[in-house]
Amino acid sequence: MNTASPLASVKDRFATLAHEFSNFYDSKHTSYKELNEFETRKYFIDKFWEILGWNTDNRFIFAKAIRTMHFDSPVTNRIPYPKLNLLQHSDKQEHDKIVQLVQKMLETQAKRKTARTDFEREQLEQSASRIDREIDAVVYRLYGLTAEEIALVERGA
Repeated sequence: MNTASPLASVKDRFATLAHEFSNFYDSKHTSYKELNEFETRKYFIDKFWEILGWNTDNRFIFAKAIRTMHFDSPVTNRIPYPKLNLLQHSDKQEHDKIVQLVQKMLETQAKRKTARTDFEREQLEQSASRIDREIDAVVYRLYGLTAEEIALVERGA
């Protein structure tokens, strides 16, 4: 029969975790700057919370959410997107431009898959990149982004 208190068990588990983390750090890294977020979470943070009794895995919850996800008004109403009034000439033009560019992109991608030469494939990839930039420009216009905001988006910030 185990007579150790629950607190002693938690302390032992924390000590073991600290030791494992120290060994992991020593074997893989020369500085904390090299320790990425994924490794920190996987090898230390998630285990820390598990010792405290938290469910950090959520596999069941996540899997169930995937199977039951619905895109209804409560969800889609929170997605910020520009509302176009197709009865207004300027909005109709923007709509038509996006549709035209998307159709052009789909055609270009289909052609790229069947390209016979590297040169043809490269030309189609360049065309796809140009179309992608045109689509971006229309979207930036629709959202009314400033040059500074566009720069942030393109940097991935």
